[in-house]
Amino acid sequence: MKTKKQTKIGKFETVFKGTLYELRQARVVFPNGRKGIFETVARAPSVTILPIDKEGRILLNREYRPKYKKRVWRFPGGTIEKGESPKRAAQRELQEETGFKAKKLSLFYKSSLGQTIKWDRYVFLGEGLTSSKLPNDDTEDIQINFVTLSEAVNLVRRGEVGHDLTEHLILKLFLIKKRSS
Repeated sequence: MKTKKQTKIGKFETVFKGTLYELRQARVVFPNGRKGIFETVARAPSVTILPIDKEGRILLNREYRPKYKKRVWRFPGGTIEKGESPKRAAQRELQEETGFKAKKLSLFYKSSLGQTIKWDRYVFLGEGLTSSKLPNDDTEDIQINFVTLSEAVNLVRRGEVGHDLTEHLILKLFLIKKRSS
């Protein structure tokens, strides 16, 4: 049996390191002998919170995002700070962005993007909301809105959300609730 040649990847070196992202490159030699560069990007891990009030409504932010030059619907969330657990980061972000604290936080979903992008995203379900304001991030322009799950699904259907993770989580929550009823 003939052994197939393998792709050879050299040592990775950081070519850019910013506040959120790190770009690394390595020289690569493909099985056909062609040479190239292989790149990976790492992003600081983050949390997203799906806050649900005692009436069963979900809390969505309308946040101004410079990329889109308008307000977009999003769940509260942000970057996990160095030394902070994902659950603690979720509680902090929820308080900073909405002025609410969750009595119960449970992991709802975790994703890590593909082979060339490393970004761990932790999504928590936040239940039992109580007022608990922390100083908010004064660089963010956020309005909070409580909506029913049906209203949130309709925002997705009408194309008004415009943020893939938020849309995914709204539909995932809707399907789970539908199956359990």
